[in-house]
Amino acid sequence: MALAFKRVDIRGLSSKSATKKLEISLNDRKQDEPLWLIDDKEPIDCYAYLVQENYLFETFIMSSREYRVFVGCSYN
Repeated sequence: MALAFKRVDIRGLSSKSATKKLEISLNDRKQDEPLWLIDDKEPIDCYAYLVQENYLFETFIMSSREYRVFVGCSYN
């Protein structure tokens, strides 16, 4: 059985809209269900939100135009 994770695509969104979409997606998922955040640039403002909310996350640079952030559980 292949693993499938929720994907949240924020490419092309403003920093504020991207952070809001991330927040909504995190609140709509099952407890401790991981997700992938996909952007065309490094999502600095989303990082700030994730740190503030105590989420574990790691960034993977797929190409010069694609960043993927694996978001795991929160310690809140």
